[in-house]
Amino acid sequence: IENESNCLTAEFIQDINDKWSVGLAYGYEDYSLVTQINGALGFDQLQSVHANVFYTPVDNLTFALEYIYIQSEGPGFSEDANRIGGSVTFAF
Repeated sequence: IENESNCLTAEFIQDINDKWSVGLAYGYEDYSLVTQINGALGFDQLQSVHANVFYTPVDNLTFALEYIYIQSEGPGFSEDANRIGGSVTFAF
């Protein structure tokens, strides 16, 4: 079954100096079919906000922290979620 969607993502990243930068992103997804959760209720719309901090001590290494707020809605369903994540990227 094909589930058509309309999606939008916009992101802004600002360098503070040569080692630090911050980012802010917004995402929106709207689906034609409901995506089931645990076989009962489901969502057909998602919105998210992402706030990031990046630290690059040397050219090939970046540490990042991210906070995400997600809101999902559907027929008889509305939930919010928060998530904090971290990553280390080494480019070679």
